[in-house]
Amino acid sequence: MASTTTNKRKALSLTVRMDVVKRLDSNESQASIAKSYGVHPSSISRIMKQKDQVIEDWQNNTNPDRKRKRTGKAEDVEEVLLRWFTLQSYLEAAGCDNYEHFYRLTDQLYATSKQQAVQKTMKDFFK
Repeated sequence: MASTTTNKRKALSLTVRMDVVKRLDSNESQASIAKSYGVHPSSISRIMKQKDQVIEDWQNNTNPDRKRKRTGKAEDVEEVLLRWFTLQSYLEAAGCDNYEHFYRLTDQLYATSKQQAVQKTMKDFFK
């Protein structure tokens, strides 16, 4: 029986992708960069095409060890949830007992998620 080898996918971290961008800017060949990281040259080409996004993520202090950028399907819910979490952390750290903002954001989060649930139900219904 013939032996088959499969190459496992290799995801490059933001730090590595930023290094790839710098090496590409210094006119190093895509093939040599790909070989040094053990990836296919098309991966380096894809990073070159996404150069602006890689630089933006780097400048926005996105987690440099992150390999894949995953976002949720409900951006507005995530935004409200992040504000809620940030406020909750702030109130807890400050030892504050004023939870009026907390309750307001909780109501907003509930209303947003409820609205999205209705929209999804309607979309599924009229498929």
